[in-house]
Amino acid sequence: AYLDAFSASSMTTASISNANFNFNHGSNGGLQVYVLGNVSLNNVNASGNDAPFSYGAYIENCSWDGFSCAGNGNVSISSTTASSFNANGYVGLTVFSGGDILLTNVAANDNSSSGMRIDNTYGDGLVKILNTALVYKHSVSRNSEYGIWAISKNIITINQVITEENVWHNLYLTTLNTILP
Repeated sequence: AYLDAFSASSMTTASISNANFNFNHGSNGGLQVYVLGNVSLNNVNASGNDAPFSYGAYIENCSWDGFSCAGNGNVSISSTTASSFNANGYVGLTVFSGGDILLTNVAANDNSSSGMRIDNTYGDGLVKILNTALVYKHSVSRNSEYGIWAISKNIITINQVITEENVWHNLYLTTLNTILP
């Protein structure tokens, strides 16, 4: 699925719940969202999109103009069971935003590149990757590059997330502020 609202004359948002974007064998991957406002995904899966360079999900609400983000929304991806971005032909989950990025109970395993690539360096938002389940079943493991690659100008928090058996690094975090466990 492809949603592009960058050219809209007003601030746009996207909210998707209880949806699967799996097994798209074309080059665009499972889910691509381009808006200037908030993005909310709840119980969304994008797995098995296995064509080379196919994302599980690519979410952007920045629209970098060379100087700043034109968008100013936050990104929230959550699930009570697990939003999964597994076995894709490139990165499992990519989020590019100037606002806060909150990922709760998200899995990204067995991707041909990284499990997650998170970037909000062009704004002042926070990055939080959390597992609230009683059992640690939401992992970022066995990816061909990084497990979690995150870069932010602000605080990065990762709590109760399993990252293991990733080829390059399990965690690659860069911030101008603080990294919290």
